[in-house]
Amino acid sequence: MRQQQQQTATDSGDSALPPCAVVTGAGGRIGGATLEVLADRLPERWRLVSVDRRPHPHVPDGLRMRVHHRAVDLTDVAATEELFRDLADLFEVRHVMAVAGGADPHDGGRSGFELPDPTVFHAGVGANLLMPYHVFHAAHGVMRHVPGDRSVTFCSSVNALGAWGRPAYSAAKAGLIALARTLAVATAPEGIRVNAVAPGSVVAPDGTLGREEDPAVVAELRRSIPLGKPATPDDVARAFAALALDLTHVTGQTLVVDGGQDARRRTPKV
Repeated sequence: MRQQQQQTATDSGDSALPPCAVVTGAGGRIGGATLEVLADRLPERWRLVSVDRRPHPHVPDGLRMRVHHRAVDLTDVAATEELFRDLADLFEVRHVMAVAGGADPHDGGRSGFELPDPTVFHAGVGANLLMPYHVFHAAHGVMRHVPGDRSVTFCSSVNALGAWGRPAYSAAKAGLIALARTLAVATAPEGIRVNAVAPGSVVAPDGTLGREEDPAVVAELRRSIPLGKPATPDDVARAFAALALDLTHVTGQTLVVDGGQDARRRTPKV
């Protein structure tokens, strides 16, 4: 029975086009890890589409034959729509992981709690709420014509759930959770699931957390994790893969991957 369920979740049936999973922000740590996890999980027939502003992001040697890279500025609505129309000529677009985004270090300053300039705020909301919606809108236009299980998964953040700083980033990531719930209801009749992953602090190769540069802030965030260690990109990537491939009766939900951070929320020092 389990094998039959997995076959239903990952096989596209009799279509002449190979199925694909699309990862935006694939040049980043979480996006790159998600590509690797999906490559390990999906059958050879599947193709992976890497989307990033960078023309040549790093792709592990073992994935080069399966990964089709597209350099696209996803803040450009027309370019994003064109991307998915082009992909629909080549593949059955079945799963999309909208990972692209991130916090601007000027959003909240060194502590994270300083008020950002309105221009910085607008840019943060654009990169972390408007851009994922551009991706969803363009993907939906082609996915609605594909049979079988399909999903779009946003990358939210534990910042959406409590007082973690970075006002623009936090507001946008909270908006993604509400957007996922609303879109999940709207697209459920078409069989398209919409969810979000909300990572906590994710460790970088140099041991820092996310894009935080202030050692005091990094130390404070590390102390806030009940499990005693930050998430790795692979921890977050496995959550994206689970929502796409395993949890096929889950929609409108947010999977928090934070080691318990949200249970011990950060507050500003006054």
